[in-house]
Amino acid sequence: MKRLDLHLRDGPCAGLVDRVIKSRTVIDYYVTPQRQTNRIVITALLRDGEAQALKDALREVLQDETDWRMNLSTVDATSPSLPEPTQTSVAQHNRLLREELYASASEESSLSADYVLLVALSTIVAAIGLNSDSVAAVIGSMVIAPLLSPIIAAALGIALGDLWLIRRASKALILGLFFVILGAYVIGLVISVDLSSGELIQRTEVGLDGVALAVAAGTAGAIARLKDVGAGLVGVMVAAALLPSGAASGVFAAAGEWPLAARALLLTTLNVVSLVAAAVIVFRIRKITPWRDHEKHSARTAVIVSLIGLMILLVLACVLIIYLDLGASVSIGND
Repeated sequence: MKRLDLHLRDGPCAGLVDRVIKSRTVIDYYVTPQRQTNRIVITALLRDGEAQALKDALREVLQDETDWRMNLSTVDATSPSLPEPTQTSVAQHNRLLREELYASASEESSLSADYVLLVALSTIVAAIGLNSDSVAAVIGSMVIAPLLSPIIAAALGIALGDLWLIRRASKALILGLFFVILGAYVIGLVISVDLSSGELIQRTEVGLDGVALAVAAGTAGAIARLKDVGAGLVGVMVAAALLPSGAASGVFAAAGEWPLAARALLLTTLNVVSLVAAAVIVFRIRKITPWRDHEKHSARTAVIVSLIGLMILLVLACVLIIYLDLGASVSIGND
């Protein structure tokens, strides 16, 4: 449940706001006069799925006003208990609002010291785990890899047509993967690379099943972010599609196995494309769009252009996988 508090001047605009709130499905609302002259606070309680529509409607009414502020907070419990809704809509499945998604995405997609440190630590664990054929170490590296946030932020930026967020998230994701490959390369120079490791060789098998895994991970990541649940477990799933293959590419490069490094890098790139494309589609299906009509048009154009580009890359990669049989097991002695 959400609580919306709107601070504004008492007057004709307040009357319009009152009518907008009454036209919506709200649990309760009330008006509180303030000590300041001609100031009021209108408070509305409503279900999660209704909050976005009401917030957008109020912004539309207040777009020519300057002296107002809208605050939104989450209500964890209320008494007496509310009855279950009799009807649901697509929007009611979204626990977080567009603004909440945007705020968390812009914050979590920053190239912070913590992000770089977690990438470095997960790379060390992944590279050593791959080389020693340790499944437990590889899984452990996925747990600490912070790669879900920039993937979801990039998809959200595309869905909203927000170039700033796209650039910010893309920078964090690309540099993060670069650090993974570079870090694994350095580790590969220090340790004795075991090319017989099953975990390592497995990352050279670029099959359509990997595409399915990445699409499922991207879909699950977007849904988990919208519902604000299970992001930790989904983050492991996303990392499974990116971290081991990226680390394997660096290890193979350090061992001078450039064809194998290229195959692992292709798998990483293919997974990135699949993850972002799946998450963008989920955001658009769940009606995560800008609130202004002209921004919606720009966002729709950005989504179409981005998805066309991503799908072209995806199709080309799938053609390469099938034509070159990249999903077949690799024999080191024949490469």
